[in-house]
Amino acid sequence: MATRMATRLENFFEQRTDGNLRSIVKYEGDTYEIVHLRDDVAELYTTDELESAIDESRMESLTAPIYENTALVNRCKAAE
Repeated sequence: MATRMATRLENFFEQRTDGNLRSIVKYEGDTYEIVHLRDDVAELYTTDELESAIDESRMESLTAPIYENTALVNRCKAAE
């Protein structure tokens, strides 16, 4: 389900950002998957820098509030 949700989110944001979507990273526990990384963004960072940014984002998300009933999440779930 997480992969399908990530794909739907990628499609949703890609359509609404007019090609300006920089990245989507799916992470769970200690693993991550880069679902989308725009080519020009990938060229700016080394693998180590990307991993560091992903780790930082993961840590920030641990303290962020969870929005179970947001319009975006509901639209993506409805599209399943």
